Amino acid sequence: MHVDVGTAAATLLLAAHALGLGAGPVTSFSRAAVGVVLRLPAGWVPEMIVCLGHPAAVGPAPMRARPRLTWQDLTTWVP
Repeated sequence: MHVDVGTAAATLLLAAHALGLGAGPVTSFSRAAVGVVLRLPAGWVPEMIVCLGHPAAVGPAPMRARPRLTWQDLTTWVP
């Protein structure tokens, strides 16, 4: 079943992108609350929510560029 949910979500996300919509999956939510709000039949459990919308015309400023790290920056040699 989780493969079906993932496949459906991937298709929906690709279709949204093709239409110029912003989209993002959400898997951390109250399943009980969503079931009540959507009036889901007994036994139906939501697995994922996909948020859809139009991207903002003007977004926040991008992060400042940082110098690129190398493996030497991440390595400490111990004698």
